[in-house]
Amino acid sequence: MNDHNRLVLHDRPAILWFFGLMAIGIGFALVFTARYDWFVSSGLFVLGAALLVLPAELTITADKAAGVLRLVHRSILGKRVREVGIGEIDSIRVERSQSSDGGSVYRVAVYLKDGQSIPFRSYYSSGYNSKAQQAGSLRDFLNVGGLEQDPGELLNPVSSLLQRSHERSRDLLASSPVEERFIMGIRWQVRKANYGGSSIVRIFTDEMKWTGFLYLAQKAPGQSTPKGGMLASLNRMIFEQSIGMFGFDETDTPNREFGETVSSLDPQLEPHFTAFTSDPESARQLLDPWVVRPMAEWGSRHPLKMVANNKSPGQL
Repeated sequence: MNDHNRLVLHDRPAILWFFGLMAIGIGFALVFTARYDWFVSSGLFVLGAALLVLPAELTITADKAAGVLRLVHRSILGKRVREVGIGEIDSIRVERSQSSDGGSVYRVAVYLKDGQSIPFRSYYSSGYNSKAQQAGSLRDFLNVGGLEQDPGELLNPVSSLLQRSHERSRDLLASSPVEERFIMGIRWQVRKANYGGSSIVRIFTDEMKWTGFLYLAQKAPGQSTPKGGMLASLNRMIFEQSIGMFGFDETDTPNREFGETVSSLDPQLEPHFTAFTSDPESARQLLDPWVVRPMAEWGSRHPLKMVANNKSPGQL
């Protein structure tokens, strides 16, 4: 539930409840079998009851009018409430921990400006995507920072570097002079800026608009595009950060929160480009031969080099 001043999220431990019901069901099934063992059945009943009773339903309320973030844990055993002042919040993150089988488990936590962290739950569990979505919704609503710890801590310094590059390139482009060109009756504007020894050129027009966005980025030869799993999540985060490095902001990429990687590009385009969009179906329609052919020809003539110099074209 969401309005301008109040966001309410519900986090129910449905998986634990499911396993609790399953344990009780297996316990009952054993009672009516020839291999009935009262010790095993009793253990399953106790385990199932614990999984149904102990895990609490969590209600998260971000109330801008009251200036608080409220965490309410409800279970059969009672209710526990924790409130945090919105002004005290520095960031909201998804924390990662190593599970016993070598995998990863997660939980959401609030980090305060005084360095204290308050986890939403005392335990870690699977389900990264739902936790990342929960943390992202709260960050956007409260306008606070934060970064998901997935995979590991690798992305933290990378994201910070990309964010600084985004802000710097955006400011440089905004302050650079504009050159106007008319091509096929359309007025185009060209901005150029030098940053970090490289030049950024942005060509744009205000005379054509789309309700979504399609972001094509040139890739190195042989570079594959992850289509699922943890690498796909990492790829999405890198997409969102790199968009800003070229001076694009929220007005250029509407509905970015619904963005996803285009899983299958035109065979001519696939070897040279990767794509991120808010509307995959419309994006594929936009990538008609008039777009694909010159882009593919560019990629063939000017393959992206991992180490570029000032004499060779950079990333398109």
